[in-house]
Amino acid sequence: MIDSKYSLNDSNLKWAGIIIAVSTLTSLFMMMHHPTVTASGMAAQVAEVQHESFVNNIVHGSLILFVLLTLASFSIFSRHRGQKYLTVTIAHLFYFIGSMAMVAAALINGFVYPDFLHGYSAASSQELAQLPVFKSLLWSANQTLGKLGVITMSVAILFWSINLWRDEGIVKLVAVIGMVIGLGCSTAIIVGVLTLNVAGMTQVVMLQGIWNLAIAYLMIRSKSL
Repeated sequence: MIDSKYSLNDSNLKWAGIIIAVSTLTSLFMMMHHPTVTASGMAAQVAEVQHESFVNNIVHGSLILFVLLTLASFSIFSRHRGQKYLTVTIAHLFYFIGSMAMVAAALINGFVYPDFLHGYSAASSQELAQLPVFKSLLWSANQTLGKLGVITMSVAILFWSINLWRDEGIVKLVAVIGMVIGLGCSTAIIVGVLTLNVAGMTQVVMLQGIWNLAIAYLMIRSKSL
């Protein structure tokens, strides 16, 4: 079903699809190059984080950019499907909430934590002994925001897919894929099967990316929607 403001050949929809595809693939590439801390002692961890701070900033800054670009592109997708439908409105709202949560989580991991550790580059052993408490606090904040982001984005995928279900052909197939991914990702987080460390978050980006790329394909073709 097409919103009256858009034609089947609307170039905005096609460009939005291209942005979703490029953002999804680049985000996956960035996640595969996400820096990890392997040092054991706090002094060594501080030094390692500082050494990788530039890469860390690039990775998380890029991820934030692509989250926002994808959000904007899915806004066009929602308008195309018709925001008069409750399923589309709910999906758009939840994806917005999830995107903001993901941006906040990336800010903590990519900028707040490295900047905080920068002040401990010449810290004494007594000062370093206090770091685990602050590290645990920031990690908890990052995980809470990350879980919120994954769950709400997955719910958004689920509701967009419910809306797509009323169509035929390849669109219905994409709807089935979205329902499975949406329910699967959100359930895995809620029951604690999936931990949002670097490996876990990469899995989420891959799974949600499958649906993103399928939707991008439909948007680029546009006549399929």
